Amino acid sequence: MQKNPELNVGDRVLLVHMEGETLYDLEGEVIRIENVPKFDKNSSGIQYNVKWFDEDGKVVSNLSLIPETDRWLKI
Repeated sequence: MQKNPELNVGDRVLLVHMEGETLYDLEGEVIRIENVPKFDKNSSGIQYNVKWFDEDGKVVSNLSLIPETDRWLKI
């Protein structure tokens, strides 16, 4: 598995680390990809909006992945 691969809507991921959160080892599905401004005003980045599931398949969160700070694996 490749760490922090580029993702598409519908891809499944395994959360390894999310900056500022205590979540880890959750599976999720990418539901949207957004362009977001970066600290450098002349550039933009992306974030992946993800539905996160517990072991029973229930949605437990809708937090986004930020490629610069978070870590995931594509399933």
